[in-house]
Amino acid sequence: MNLRQLEQFLAVAETGSFSKGAARAHVSQPALSTAIGKLENDLGVQLFNRLARQVTLTAEGHRLLASAKTIVGECETVRAALKQTAEREVLSIGICDTMDLTSLAATLEQFRRNNGSVRLKVWEDNSQVLIDQLANGKQDLIFLAVTGDENLPSSWETRHLATENYVIATAHDHRLAGQKSALLAVLHDLPFIARRHCEYRKAFGKLLSKQNIRPKVTYRTSQDQRALDLVRAGLGAGLFPRSLVCSDFHVLEVEDHDLTRSVLCCWKQSKLSAGLYNFLCYIENMEFRGSIKHDSNN
Repeated sequence: MNLRQLEQFLAVAETGSFSKGAARAHVSQPALSTAIGKLENDLGVQLFNRLARQVTLTAEGHRLLASAKTIVGECETVRAALKQTAEREVLSIGICDTMDLTSLAATLEQFRRNNGSVRLKVWEDNSQVLIDQLANGKQDLIFLAVTGDENLPSSWETRHLATENYVIATAHDHRLAGQKSALLAVLHDLPFIARRHCEYRKAFGKLLSKQNIRPKVTYRTSQDQRALDLVRAGLGAGLFPRSLVCSDFHVLEVEDHDLTRSVLCCWKQSKLSAGLYNFLCYIENMEFRGSIKHDSNN
C-alpha cells in the first residue's frame, strides 16, 4: 500500500464511482480499477461493493477511509510546507569586513526567526567589492563603513546608522597606557600594526605623510583579529574603529584630528522586495557596540 493507492481509493470512495474517480485521479478507468484491485489484494480484503450503477464501501472500506483521509491530508500539508520553503524569497546581504558583527549578527538572527518566508544569504567582503556587487545585482542590501571617499551612485537609497571614531589601541602595559589621548605625532617611530584593508588607510597615510609622521610598521595584515592579537601581545600600537576595540586594550583618543567613519546601509530603490522592506524595518532598532554615535535623524 502506498500513497498513490490511497489517493485513488479516496477518489472512488468520495465520488462513489470508478468513472468519476478516474477523472479525479487523472487516470483511465481501467487503470484505476486495476490499482484498486491490487490494493485489495495487498490488504486481503474487499474495499468496495461493485453494484451495477453504484459503488459503495464495505465495512473494511469504511475502516480504511478515515485512516486514508488522515494520511493523505498530512502528506498534502507536508507538500505545501516544502513548496513554501522552496519558494522562499532569498535576501542577499553584504557586510563590510571591518564592521563589528556582534549587534548585526543578533539582528540577522532575530529577523530570520521572525520571517520564515525569507532566506538570508550573507556575504562578507571589503567595501569596494560590496559596492560592485550591489551595482551588479549580486546583493540586495549592503552594510558599509565609509569615510566619505567612496563614490556611491546617487540613485541608490542609503540609511545612515551610526558614526564612530578611530582610536589608537595599545596593550595595557604599553608606554602610552597612562594617557587618555594623544596627538597623532605620538605614532612617529612607534612600533605599529598596519591594517591593510582599513577603509581609512589612504587618508590616514596622506595625513601621516603631510605631518612627516613615520610609524615603525612591524606587521601588516588584512585580518582585524590578527591585528588586535598583535597589539594585545605588545608588538605595536594600532589604529582601529572604536567598535572593534574591547576592554582588553588601552584606548587613546586622537587629540588633533577628527578621524571618523560612518556606518550605513545601501540598496537599490527598484529592488525593494517584501523581504527587503521588512528587513529595513528591523534595522531601525539596531544597536551598535562601543562608542558609536547613532544618527538621531533616522
